[in-house]
Amino acid sequence: MERFLKAGIAILAVFVVGYLLYSQFFKTDRPEIGNGQTLPDFSFLRMGGKGEVERGDLRGGKTVVVYFSPNCSHCQKLAADLGPRLPYMKDIDFVWITRFDEGEAIQFAKSNNLYEQPNVYFGLDQDAKFYAYFGDMFIPSTYVYDEDGKLLQQLNQDAMVSDIMTVYGGGVSDKFRKTR
Repeated sequence: MERFLKAGIAILAVFVVGYLLYSQFFKTDRPEIGNGQTLPDFSFLRMGGKGEVERGDLRGGKTVVVYFSPNCSHCQKLAADLGPRLPYMKDIDFVWITRFDEGEAIQFAKSNNLYEQPNVYFGLDQDAKFYAYFGDMFIPSTYVYDEDGKLLQQLNQDAMVSDIMTVYGGGVSDKFRKTR
């Protein structure tokens, strides 16, 4: 019995030392996510082979960034909710970024009346840069930025247009994603 206790303590010590070494030497350069974070100077391949989607392409107003998958049910609900409301939201730029199949993503955008809209941008994250820019890769991740490019709130997976508008109205959505 004493031998098992010593072995257990030794294994636990190895795990603790391993974790401490890993956390000390393998820290990433990803930004911490929290309110007030600035919209990063991002660059993604634009869907349809039309160059890049960059922060400089945006009109400089309110911005919503969505990390999505065309097959994600939450993403589909948000897109379906946004499509008919888009004409009333001309003061907000929507940036949709995916790492998945471009053809499926374009079909997703077209089926929700979001493709080739003046305030909607679709980009491909072929090099997994989203993580470096935004610090999270949950699908979907929705980031709501103000006119000055400051993060107001990151929303969780079942966010809808009403949650985005609640944040822009000065409130806090109940779909808040806790930050680290």
